Amino acid sequence: MKLEELKKVFNLNEQQVNQLDLYANFLIAYNEKVNLTAIVEYEDIIEKHFYDSLIPLLHKDIKGTLVDVGTGAGFPGVVLKIVRPDLKVLLLEPLNKRCVFLNELINKLIQSLDPRGFRVFGTTHPSGWQCPRNRVLMELDNPDTLPLSRSCQCK
Repeated sequence: MKLEELKKVFNLNEQQVNQLDLYANFLIAYNEKVNLTAIVEYEDIIEKHFYDSLIPLLHKDIKGTLVDVGTGAGFPGVVLKIVRPDLKVLLLEPLNKRCVFLNELINKLIQSLDPRGFRVFGTTHPSGWQCPRNRVLMELDNPDTLPLSRSCQCK
């Protein structure tokens, strides 16, 4: 899949296309020194990481604050934030090497992306929450997902 196809499917503007292009190229370059993903070809990143990250937008109007637990290299959280800048995204990642990558990526995107909507945390949330390490994306403002969020326990 090409970035232009993604642009058409999700009605992306030029700034979003440029941000995703920067993201993909930064991931490819960073992955040469630190193993973040086995998917390293540009078009595969677009299809298997970016498109897959955006699939929820085809089925639901996501609003509010999202928590991406076990975000890895930022999928789907960072991609959703680029396409939906109105979202607040909390990225949870237990591996320091990935947190370092995410912080560098966000700093690269700051010129065109509001960093106040991002938070990156390791295994322990600053308020003391211990969160499970499974992949989950949920809306915190949605009452249907609140029971799921109770799996995070305070110390």
